[in-house]
Amino acid sequence: MRPTHPLRPFLFLLFILVLLAGAPGLSNARLGPMITRAAAGQQALALTPTATITTTVTVTPTSTQTTTATLTPTDTPTATPTDTPTATPTDTPTATPTDTPTATPTDTPTATPTATPTTPACLPDSYEPDDNAFQAQPITVDGVFQMHTFEPGGDVDWVRFQAAQGWYYDIRTDFLTGADTILFLIDSDGITQLALNDDDPGRGLASRIIWQAPATGQYYVRVEEYSNLGGCVGYGVAVRAAPPTFLPLILNQFGQPAATATPTRTPTPTRTPIPGPTATPTATPIPGPTATPTATPISSSCLPTWETNIGLAAAPKGLVAANNRLFVGLYDTHSLGVVNTIGPAYLRTVAGSGRGANGLALSNGRIYFVHRDSNTLSYFSATDPQPLLGALPTGALPFGVAGTANRVFVSNYEGDSVTVINSLTNQILTTTPVGNGPALLAATATRVFVPIYNDGNPSGVRVLDSNGANLGFIVTGMGPFAAAYNPNTHHIYVSHWGDHRIAVIDAASLTLIDSFSTPARPYDLALNPATNHLFVVGAANDAIYVYQMPGKQHLTSLAMQPVGAVHGGQGIAVWQNRVYASIYASNHISVLKDFCP
Repeated sequence: MRPTHPLRPFLFLLFILVLLAGAPGLSNARLGPMITRAAAGQQALALTPTATITTTVTVTPTSTQTTTATLTPTDTPTATPTDTPTATPTDTPTATPTDTPTATPTDTPTATPTATPTTPACLPDSYEPDDNAFQAQPITVDGVFQMHTFEPGGDVDWVRFQAAQGWYYDIRTDFLTGADTILFLIDSDGITQLALNDDDPGRGLASRIIWQAPATGQYYVRVEEYSNLGGCVGYGVAVRAAPPTFLPLILNQFGQPAATATPTRTPTPTRTPIPGPTATPTATPIPGPTATPTATPISSSCLPTWETNIGLAAAPKGLVAANNRLFVGLYDTHSLGVVNTIGPAYLRTVAGSGRGANGLALSNGRIYFVHRDSNTLSYFSATDPQPLLGALPTGALPFGVAGTANRVFVSNYEGDSVTVINSLTNQILTTTPVGNGPALLAATATRVFVPIYNDGNPSGVRVLDSNGANLGFIVTGMGPFAAAYNPNTHHIYVSHWGDHRIAVIDAASLTLIDSFSTPARPYDLALNPATNHLFVVGAANDAIYVYQMPGKQHLTSLAMQPVGAVHGGQGIAVWQNRVYASIYASNHISVLKDFCP
């Protein structure tokens, strides 16, 4: 066994002292930055320097010192080489490479996604802001729907209406586009809940409240979306009023199909006066002083009002009036109904020559009346007792009829044409192609204006002269349906199913000069030349809208019994400041008074 060198213990002790002297500097220099970054959540920085420290401490020249034990200047080389490699190379990789990847990816994802949700999914509807009782928007009580959307999530909508003590109010939502509504009826204080409904039985996710007002005053309706997610889901809300004596009638007032409404309404209600809210002063013995102004946008003692109903044995379609007689196309019985407008009183029924009744017109002292199901036309004497004089063939599915002093024009809906008849000789002059789906037309003294429905797509009005020659085509909007003539201004008014608008045409220059919107789909229309009031049938929501022309001012909306959205709304006529409207689904004619008391 080799003897231990006398200097070995001394050298070993010296080496240990050198190491201890260098370790505190190494620990402070390398662990300081690592702890600071680890506290900031940068995990990669904490892992890198740990491996470096271990390597530095482990690579100790312990075995090397054994080889050089005989050398005398041991103090100098031992202290210097150990400190130099440990302090410098370890710090460099720790600070630079680890910092770069951590800072960049963290900032990028947080900045981009936060900007996207701030963009609204759609523009606010026209009634916003309406998020509380103070912002509640007014709504009429004539059953006209206001269309709203829910956006953003958690959006609620408020409306307010005036109620008369004892009157019934049918509050409902409909026309849902992705929405699931909840209705709340709120008292006059804007806080107390009076009623609530989520889903109206048989109507899916739509809601409905029928309520009798305990006192006259202002009340509120709050509409919420069940999921509160927003997303521009839409709905319509409407309020319809009915006097206390007519509670059973309010239960089916909103857009019921003709097939459903007819059997339930035929026995009694068809002959019962059913006023809308604006007709209260003249039509019902029960006063509702505050009910009238709420249904009438403009307060006036001379606004048109409901007067009475004329009961019929069959569903009415087209109408024409002259010489104190109202002539009615009775669809189910294929016949002509005759009413004395003085009274009024139903006089007689005269059988036609075909099947199914539709449009009527007056020309040369005769009534011309088309049968849509047999492609024929019957004509009668306009004087009592209106005997049937003859019949003529038409094109496929004759729909509307218009007359001048010596011409009759028949729109053939399936035939895409207009048949022109000389009413002096009752001879067919020509049949002119006009376009896809000619509907309810109107005539001036020398021209006829034919709305071309075109399946509800963009279209317009075809204009023909008195002999059926094509004078031009006027683009007017989506799904033109019916036309009416104003002899005072020489304007033609055209209703549009597709975009719920009325177009105004200058009949002389054949140009579109104006248009305005209606609360819902407009059907047939008629103008009273004495008042310049335009009456528009809203068959889909059982109302008649009244406008002051040419200013387009919406005067009022009059509630009707069920009209019938599919087959109704195709007859309205004016005679002696009274307006007569076919209420198809309820088997009667409603009479409106259009003069001051």
